[in-house]
Amino acid sequence: ADLLPRVESMRERCRGLIALIDERSRVVENDRGSILAADVALTLQNEAERLSGDLGGLASRAESVREQLETLGATEKELSSEAESLEIDRPLVGMEAGKRAAEVRGELGPLKRGLERLRSDSDALGRRSERLAEAVTEVNQRLEQLQSKLSDASAAEAALVQNVDEAQRKAELTHSDLDAALAEFEAAEREKQTWRTRHEALELALEVARESSGFQQLKNISGVIGVLGELIEIEAGWESAVNAALGSSLASVVVEDVQSARVALESLRASDVSGSILAMGIRQTALELPEAGVSLRQRVSSLESDISPLLDSLLSNAVCVSGGWKEAVDLAIERPGLTVVTQDGDCCGPDGWSVRLDQKASTLAALEEAEQSMQIAEARLHAAELEVETAEAANKEAQASLAEAIPKLESNDDALTRSSDGIEKAQRQRSDLISEKETLQARIEGVNEALAKDFPRVAELEEQLQELESAESLERSAATDAHTKRRDLESRIRAAAQTRAELEANQKSIQEQEDRINERLSAIDQQLRQNVESAAGQSDRLLILDEMKSALKLLRDRLGVRLSTLETEVRRLREKREQLSAEVRSVADRLEGLRIRRSELEKGLAELQEQIAANELADTERRFKVDSLTEMLRIELNADSEDALSASEPPLEESVTPAMRARELESDLRRMGPINPLALQEYESLKERHDFVAEQLDDVRSGRKELNKVIANVDAEIVDVFSSAFQDVAENYRQIFSTLFPGGEGKLTLTEPEKMLETGIELEAKPSGKNVRKLSLLSGGERSLTALAFLFAIFRSRPSPFYVMDEVEAALDDINLHRFLGLVSEFRNEAQLLIVSHQKRTMESADVLYGVTMAPGGSSQVLSEKVAS
Repeated sequence: ADLLPRVESMRERCRGLIALIDERSRVVENDRGSILAADVALTLQNEAERLSGDLGGLASRAESVREQLETLGATEKELSSEAESLEIDRPLVGMEAGKRAAEVRGELGPLKRGLERLRSDSDALGRRSERLAEAVTEVNQRLEQLQSKLSDASAAEAALVQNVDEAQRKAELTHSDLDAALAEFEAAEREKQTWRTRHEALELALEVARESSGFQQLKNISGVIGVLGELIEIEAGWESAVNAALGSSLASVVVEDVQSARVALESLRASDVSGSILAMGIRQTALELPEAGVSLRQRVSSLESDISPLLDSLLSNAVCVSGGWKEAVDLAIERPGLTVVTQDGDCCGPDGWSVRLDQKASTLAALEEAEQSMQIAEARLHAAELEVETAEAANKEAQASLAEAIPKLESNDDALTRSSDGIEKAQRQRSDLISEKETLQARIEGVNEALAKDFPRVAELEEQLQELESAESLERSAATDAHTKRRDLESRIRAAAQTRAELEANQKSIQEQEDRINERLSAIDQQLRQNVESAAGQSDRLLILDEMKSALKLLRDRLGVRLSTLETEVRRLREKREQLSAEVRSVADRLEGLRIRRSELEKGLAELQEQIAANELADTERRFKVDSLTEMLRIELNADSEDALSASEPPLEESVTPAMRARELESDLRRMGPINPLALQEYESLKERHDFVAEQLDDVRSGRKELNKVIANVDAEIVDVFSSAFQDVAENYRQIFSTLFPGGEGKLTLTEPEKMLETGIELEAKPSGKNVRKLSLLSGGERSLTALAFLFAIFRSRPSPFYVMDEVEAALDDINLHRFLGLVSEFRNEAQLLIVSHQKRTMESADVLYGVTMAPGGSSQVLSEKVAS
């Protein structure tokens, strides 16, 4: 289980090393490219070396020609001696034409060979120049394409940003609409639940009223109509007055006649259920109503059955006065037989006076109102549900638009970055190609000058050679008639002369070539002296970079082999881990099944234990009752259980049967409820627990209060410290950015200034002449300088005794490196700076240098050098 993370970590490290080697290889290739840009001097040096080699070869050839001339001089002396000894007459025709022809041939041969070599060099340079021209054209075309892409991406950037902003605003708006719809839905649901609860409570109250009226016991008896409150309808606004006038009659059961009333009363009496009966047909003497009051009979009507006679009887003497309870009292005193009520529900009648401060409408009316309100709430809930669905659909659409717009913007930003990097690379490549082309053009011009200089001379020598060959042919024809010996001697002399002429011509040609080479070497030396300052050390640096490139390639190949091995090992370990995971899941499933079985068994055990406890409690209660009865018999009646069993039945009233008395006693026992013998102990335990929990709750509340105070103080301190630090860093960042980017502008802003505890920081960087929205559009050196500006702004705002930086200036050019070193020099007087660097100028500005070296066959060691001393 621990091997896979380690192997994956090694694989990631290997990938990181490969990426680092690739980055280093790119740096080496860039350095090599920058060095190769100055390849003109190196080409001149190579040409000078080649010319020096040619000059050495010419010197060797000249030495060989001198030795041949010396040998030929000795041979000519021998021939002259032999000619004098033979006393040969002078020839008829001289040998000047042959000597001259030999001289011309000796000069013409090297010139032709040099001319062919110059032509070959000119053709090769021309082909190379054409390839460079094609490469420059391709680079220009690619540069135009990249610039077109960059302009297209830049033109599309504003529209894409606007689309993202609009999509984000739309998403926020739809999200707020969704929140409002959800809030409305929750409110409607709460309202519906409230009215449903009220409806259930009213139904329960109505059911209780029916039970209290005895209607449930009497509803199956013939002649029973219903409860009075459910059989009438009260005019709106008169509910309180009618309720006050009817009083408890509203809960009475209405029957058709007196006989039905007797049967109902007998049923109630027999069933031990309380209730009241109103029998129709019983007339009540109607009194004359006063003019000061309004009769309530006209305000009440029957719903189903015709109970108007009963209403006439109940409300015939009921009036409602417009004044308050005082007027009702006065009228009741004046007319004792009347029932006087008010609109507020006050009642003054023969049964007494009452003031009802909180009169409500009847239960049935309230139930109808609750039903209507519940229907309204359901309609509101349905509308809110539709609104939530609409808001969710709009929110999903807005989120989808935002999710679609953001990748387009990021893709456009990537295109901008790629185009900018491609343009920069293409410009460097075009500059290198143009420089190389100019160098080749200079070489082509030199070759063409040499060709223009040597070609007329070759043509002239070829014409002279034709004339001299003709003259030489005449000389040979005239000499054929001489003496054979003389001819042989002359032939030998002519051969020697020809050889001398050729050797002298070769010597002259070699001297001319040496002169031309010396002139070219002088020109190259002069040009090299002009470039010696700029080209110093570039050749050695190029060799070092080539060696570094080869070493990096070798190291990357080895790391690639190691990475493939680690990939194989990771796959093997992952397969093994998947197998182990499958086994673990199987065991977990089995364990879950066993846990479910255990929970079921524990639940059954708990039910059995509860049943046993209930049985034990019931048994305890029975024993307690037996003991209590026995003790009560012993104390109160001075008897035991046997005496009680043997005693006669207690006397009963005539109208009370033993069964009725037993039911009354059982009803009393039911109302008393079971006796809990452990109630006192449970009360003491619960009281102690209640006191403890109350004390703990007070402690928690006080602790929470103190903790809230501490949190508030800490938040305030964090806001103060962060605000102060942000102001300092922002000001220092602006100053340092303007130092590193002359003419540029940089600033720090807060994403949510009103929420200092949750805000983020946005870093803006605008170098001179650029208007960018993202740091990714800056070059590598500009991003490095921006990061350094922010870093040193923090250093300046909150100083430290020392700072450690690792190759922070690797991507900087000479100008930006000079600015960075200037910034470092400001901090070196206040703190120690430890910088890991490969830059020579950074090392030159240091006070102490530390390096790690390793001798062949030895171990690594650290070397230090104090540069300042």
